[in-house]
Formats: sequence, structure tokens, C-alpha cells
Amino acid sequence: MKKIEEELIKTVDEKLSVDDNFKNIENKVSYVPKKNNRKLILRLSYSLASLVIIVVGSIVLLSNSYNKPNTPKYVDDKYKIVNVPISSHDNSSTDPQGYFIPKWDDRTTLEKYFSVEYEDNTYNCWSSLTSTPLDVNYIKEKIGVGSSSGYDIYEDKTYVVSPEIYRIDKVNPTSAVAVKFDFDDNYYAMHNDDYNYEDVKELKEALNLKEYVKLGNVSYGYTASDGKYYSVRFDDVDQEAIYNLLFEDCDESKIKLDSYSSSNQVLFFGISVDAIGRNNLAISVNDDGFVHTNLTAYGRGYQIKVANLTNFIDYLNQNYEGYIVRYVDADNNQNNETSGESIMISDASMKEE
Repeated sequence: MKKIEEELIKTVDEKLSVDDNFKNIENKVSYVPKKNNRKLILRLSYSLASLVIIVVGSIVLLSNSYNKPNTPKYVDDKYKIVNVPISSHDNSSTDPQGYFIPKWDDRTTLEKYFSVEYEDNTYNCWSSLTSTPLDVNYIKEKIGVGSSSGYDIYEDKTYVVSPEIYRIDKVNPTSAVAVKFDFDDNYYAMHNDDYNYEDVKELKEALNLKEYVKLGNVSYGYTASDGKYYSVRFDDVDQEAIYNLLFEDCDESKIKLDSYSSSNQVLFFGISVDAIGRNNLAISVNDDGFVHTNLTAYGRGYQIKVANLTNFIDYLNQNYEGYIVRYVDADNNQNNETSGESIMISDASMKEE
């Protein structure tokens, strides 16, 4: 259990692209405006908890694939085994004395100003550490001026600015907006994480998901004839087929904050919506048709039809070649002490056994 916890912490660090450590996030909160600290800490807690939960789900989905050193070339003569080299990580740059908070002038725009208040709503970037500027093609007309403040922990000084607020093309401004600061030529997408989408139809329309969503490769939880549980990966699956499973024929399904469980997860996808600044997040489906995602920061879920889920799994197996990943060291020896998603890999270096 301790080993899993250590790998999980390491995974979350990598998912957030944080070089120093997961604690960096905690320190970043310290220079957010004091009046917003409690709310922001809560939002960050939900966001980070959601990431942790998704990673745990992946580990549960993958873990039983590594029970035997002599894994066969195929499982049930159905899914081939693919060796994936384990990447090494150099942690020598970690400061042994602690975690460094940059000086005010050395911080990026979003490290200074994480959130913006506009028309009684609070809009947040996904991460002050990893969020990138918004493509100008998404920018429409200016709709107002907001307020944002940042705290310099070294000087004990609060800065207040009035960024311009722009509408994002085909996105409901109550859900997300583009923000521009007068000292930065870039635009940044910020999402209203407190906005409660009533149902799937409203979520799709508010964020223009039909056009903007990008869905990654598929992982399928497969129980083999020997009773072992494997994660089967499918690459380059048709985007429309995935979209139809997750967002069609469920318009009236209510969206709710949920407590996520990976115990019966059968499908797992990557999901990004560049237009609102949300990238490399997760969406999963349990065997009862319950969908969970951290796309809107807080973990939210809704129900799809089990028949549609079953049909999609059949579609995968009939139209794509699934494979099971086995992680190996530089000498092509299987590493049985690590679970799949806790290791950063290079897909380009995959090779058949």
C-alpha cells in the first residue's frame, strides 16, 4: 500500500508537470489574495482530489495486468502484449531545503493572477503552472472589465488589476471567458467552476463540445478467462463514436457533483477542450453506465444507457486491435513492482514482444 501511495504521489506530480513536487501547489496558494484563499483552496482541493481519484482509477484498472513475470504474448488469444520501456526521471534538481516560490517579477501572468471576478462570478484558470495562452482564433468581442488580485508573499503586498473580459467563440460566457491583462499580449481562458450545468444538453451547448472537445485513446477494463483483470488500450478510435457514447442519447441526464469510485470502471478516456483552457483531463465510464469527469474542475457525473456502453465495447473489439501494455526496463525485463499509469512512457518506443 505504501508503494502504491508513493507511486500515486509521483504520478500526480507528473500529471501536473510540476518539477519540484506536489507541494508546489500548496505554496502557490499562499500568494493568492487573502480574501479568496478559503474559496480557492477549496476549489484547488476539489480539482487536485479529482486528479488523484482519476489516477487511482487508472491504477486499479491496470494493476492486475502485472501479476506474473511470464506474461503470454496474447491474453485469451485476443489481445496482444506490447512492451513499453520505462522512462527514467532525474530528480537531482529538487531543492533539498524546501520548495521555492518565485519572486513576484519572476512569476508568470497566471501565477500572479489565478482567478478573475466578473459580474458576480469567479473564473479560474485550470492551473497557474500548466495553463497556456488561448488561441486568438477563439477570441470574439470584449464584453467587460473584471477584477483580479495577486499577493506578493515576500513583500506582503496585494496587487489589484482590471483585466479585459472577452467572449470565447460559441461558448456561453457564464461558463467560460477569455481574459487579457494590460501587461500581457496573450489571452487566457478561465472557467466558472461554480457554474452548475443542469444536464448533459446544457453542458454540450454551453461549451460547444460537439465542435471543441478532443477525446484521447481508449482504455478498456477486460476480465480474462483466468479471472485476471487487464487494461486493454485502443488507439485512434473514431472521435465521433466516442462522442456519441459520452454525449449523445443522454441530453436529459442530470449532472451532479459525485463521489467517484473506480471499482467498476470499464472505460477510460483522455479529454481536452482547448477553447476553455482544459487539457489532458479524464473521463471514465463505470459498468452501470455512470460517467465521471473532472473537465469542469469539480468531479461531476451523469448517466448514460448501459446498452450504449455495451454496443460501444462491441464496436471497439470489432473495428480496432486492442493491446495490453507491459512495462519493461532497458534490458526488456518486465518490471512487476510498478503499475502502468504510474510510469511516464514514450508511445513511440512501443514494440511487440
